[in-house]
Amino acid sequence: MQRINQILENLLEEGYQLTPDGFKVIKESDDPEKIVSLLLKIISSKIDLPPILNADTITSLLEAEKECGVEHSLREQNQALTGSLKTQPIAREIDNKIKILFDPTGKSYSTGKTEEFVKYFQNRYMKIKKIFLSRKDMNDVIDISEVNKNNTSESKIKIIAIVMDKKSTGKGNLLLELEDPSGTIKAVINKNKKELFLKANNILLDQVLCFEGQASSSNLFFIEEIYWPNTSTQHKTKSTEEQVFAALLSDLHIGSKQFLEKHFMKFISWLKGEVGDEKQKALAGRVKYLIIAGDLVDGIGVYPKQEEELSILDVREQYEKARSYLEQIPDYITIIISPGNHDSSRQALPQPAIPEKYADGLYKMGNTIMVGNPALIEIHSHSFLVYHGRSLDDLAASIQGASQSNPTSLMKELLICRHLAPEFGNRTPISPEIEDYLVIENEPDVFHAGHLHITGVEFYRNIALINSGTWQSQTTYQRNMGLMPTPCKVPLYDLKESKIHIIDFMEYNRI
Repeated sequence: MQRINQILENLLEEGYQLTPDGFKVIKESDDPEKIVSLLLKIISSKIDLPPILNADTITSLLEAEKECGVEHSLREQNQALTGSLKTQPIAREIDNKIKILFDPTGKSYSTGKTEEFVKYFQNRYMKIKKIFLSRKDMNDVIDISEVNKNNTSESKIKIIAIVMDKKSTGKGNLLLELEDPSGTIKAVINKNKKELFLKANNILLDQVLCFEGQASSSNLFFIEEIYWPNTSTQHKTKSTEEQVFAALLSDLHIGSKQFLEKHFMKFISWLKGEVGDEKQKALAGRVKYLIIAGDLVDGIGVYPKQEEELSILDVREQYEKARSYLEQIPDYITIIISPGNHDSSRQALPQPAIPEKYADGLYKMGNTIMVGNPALIEIHSHSFLVYHGRSLDDLAASIQGASQSNPTSLMKELLICRHLAPEFGNRTPISPEIEDYLVIENEPDVFHAGHLHITGVEFYRNIALINSGTWQSQTTYQRNMGLMPTPCKVPLYDLKESKIHIIDFMEYNRI
């Protein structure tokens, strides 16, 4: 036994670790020393093995050793032993090309003073007005203070304003209170303009919109058309020379009893090229980036009686468990982690990155990048808007016909609004910073969100909308709400062809 322990120490010195089930296979074999010596022989011949040697790896090595026999040369034997375990991934040879375009971490945060609220909404207004004025059809916009100077019945005018109030009149018309830096005005949408009236039902408070209409002698503005800032119809898709993938995840909820560990470990094995058919292994070998859009852990005290559904009751231990999983991912894959409402970052948007004091193990891994929520990241010239998606709940309750079961339709509405949380004061907490960091100033190539636990993909005006679902089975809350998650589906974004592949790890036995 002493000899075996010495050999195991040699394995550790070479940078390899045995999982408990891998050690059990060795310990309970007929000749433990022979197995460990065989591993050392393979390592000394510079043939790659997975850094974490589990039971499946050890068993495969033993079976391959029996087949190749002693008459083979060491190189031939090593190819027989490792050929089925790991093919050289193409992503290992591709240079890492990441640029953080925006991260709210470290920005000055609000103290809640009244003047900060004023500056916040002024900044929101000016940013979205700039988006409008970049369009050719907006060169005739005037200020609200000028409306009554243009009250002839023939002239149509446009104003860009923030919606301060929205209510129905006694006659069933819609009355809006609009404001810009120059003043306020009451605006009316007649119920008889059915198409316009239907469109107006989806106006949200605090949105910045453009209204076209006519002024009246009664100081009212009669709206005849509404314009949302929206994204360009000319958004161009981008491409990389080399085919490389970004795997998009969210809502792992590690520490929850509902965390689907077996399936997540299957995903990690797939990334390492240990499982799957040849096509799936080829896909895995091109994964260079892994982006997690929030709720890496389940957290503590997020909702009443949460402790009854936790397998890990300390948040630092939850993050340490997360590290133990993520460190098994090949080190040539860069892991980008943004927080969600279950993570130990402040709850108000924008959220800074998960603090190092809770997740120091993640910071020390070497292949992780910790960012806030939202974050804008450039990968091989493609811009990824990464946002956890808490405001999607508010949007589902405010937009007619919207549903949490269709996450990409809600994400599309945020692009149309050009804002990640347009309703201030709803269930989504928002910090009134002097700058509104939730305005979507630059159109992304990929909009990645989570939160709703429903996987969804869609393209809107050449922008990929991807909601990456979850790795948690149905919770008590979801059961009570009638929500059915779609866990363990991994969207892969192809940066060369701007296509999306989805690998379903719930189909455990087929991968």
